[in-house]
Amino acid sequence: MIAANKDLPLSSLLQKQSATFDYVDSYQSQVTDKEQALDINRLLVLFLTSGPRYADVLLTLRDRVVNVFGLKTSIHLRDEEVENERPKYEIGERAGMFRICDLCDHEMILGENDKHLNFRVSLLMEPGEQALDKKVAITTAVTFNNFFGKLYFFPVKPIHRILVKSTLKNMVEKMNQENFK
Repeated sequence: MIAANKDLPLSSLLQKQSATFDYVDSYQSQVTDKEQALDINRLLVLFLTSGPRYADVLLTLRDRVVNVFGLKTSIHLRDEEVENERPKYEIGERAGMFRICDLCDHEMILGENDKHLNFRVSLLMEPGEQALDKKVAITTAVTFNNFFGKLYFFPVKPIHRILVKSTLKNMVEKMNQENFK
């Protein structure tokens, strides 16, 4: 089950910047990690490889539109595809089209700054209700830099919500499959 929230998780690294955000959404679920193998690097790989199939089509369409306005496109942001899990990611590195902005054992903050808006995506793991359970959350926080940021995000917001919820659902399914092998 996926739960939605409009607040930052209390333990999120994003809390220290919370006053600057104009928009926040958070989607959470829980998984049983029998092997205790889920770490923040694995969570990142799951996030980058679990988007719905139609997301690539939408991203291509978005790139064509925003390129006209001189905004960053996914082609400009991607320096490597994430296909294999790396042992450790570092702040400042790119993972797919995202830059790693902050990092600790239980959370990774991805994001990008552009002239119209800045966004951050938190991948957060916390202890669950049972000993082997983990709560997993994807939180998005956006700061609008100008009117065009608000204008841009208006049609993106409902699509974003669907994509994130679908991505988290796919991540949970993959995690559950890994735990039942």
